[in-house]
Amino acid sequence: METLCLDKYTVSRKLRLMADTPRWVKIMGIVVAVLVVVFLVLLALPVEHGPGMHR
Repeated sequence: METLCLDKYTVSRKLRLMADTPRWVKIMGIVVAVLVVVFLVLLALPVEHGPGMHR
């Protein structure tokens, strides 16, 4: 069986590596999520599209 060596340095380093997501990645994720929600809301709205709207 494998023994785990979890000292403070190892645990804090692993947590830091997992938490170090760049800010631009977080922002792009939020932007994409908002765009997907807006797209889905626009698809769900019963709005008529086409040339007949502009008379």
